[in-house]
Amino acid sequence: MITNALSSYQFYSYLITAQYTSDFNLNFIFQGDSSASWHLDDISLTPFNESNSELLVDGDFENSLNGWTLDCWEGCEIGSSGLLSMDSCHSGSMCYIDACTGAYDFLFQSVNLTSGNVYNLSFWLFLSAGGSSVSRAYINLQ
Repeated sequence: MITNALSSYQFYSYLITAQYTSDFNLNFIFQGDSSASWHLDDISLTPFNESNSELLVDGDFENSLNGWTLDCWEGCEIGSSGLLSMDSCHSGSMCYIDACTGAYDFLFQSVNLTSGNVYNLSFWLFLSAGGSSVSRAYINLQ
């Protein structure tokens, strides 16, 4: 879990070992409030030491969320799930911004991982404005 301590883009990188061969969902889950939005950009998932073997589709969001699925939890207003924006992106012209106030919005993509292989997950993330104690970002692979 990442909380609202971000005032500019921060880089995150994690090594992940697949426990079994299967399709997994890479999930980004955001809880925001009316005064802040999470900004996500430049997501990458590659086999360890093979940076040219990108497993994600459109991790830089330059192709209209191609490959990604959006959803929002009960409590979000209709039509308030995350969206693409040209505002305050890390690189390129587009990035993902959460838009659900008070509840959760989800961004996910399915990837196939092989048992025993190590993968590098990296991304850039920041929380615009101040945010409150309810501004959180969760990242998981399940």
